[in-house]
Amino acid sequence: MLNASGEKVIEADQLVYEGNYILSLTCEPKWLYGLYSLTGEEIIPSKYNNIFNIVDDWYRCESDDGQIALNIKTKKKYPGKYFTYSDGMIQVTQENGGYYYINAATGNRLADTYE
Repeated sequence: MLNASGEKVIEADQLVYEGNYILSLTCEPKWLYGLYSLTGEEIIPSKYNNIFNIVDDWYRCESDDGQIALNIKTKKKYPGKYFTYSDGMIQVTQENGGYYYINAATGNRLADTYE
């Protein structure tokens, strides 16, 4: 992607608008995704197998090491297997089948883990 001055700001094989951001896709050495601002500033490095928006500033980032819920403003991250959003809370299902909740507005995890 080039800026208005013709300078290269993002190098990728494919770029897609994702809300107010740009989702980049690089094919070599394998498919890797990253997230950038509209001005080309890197927000999430291009190192993930997939990136999906959960809600607002929360993204699910998948790598070979597993998945995380990542807040792009605060950089808070939480590991999990599945991430769903409802009524202001992100439910995080863990590998063992248990789950916990993250307050999407504050980014804080509720203390309990549920079965």
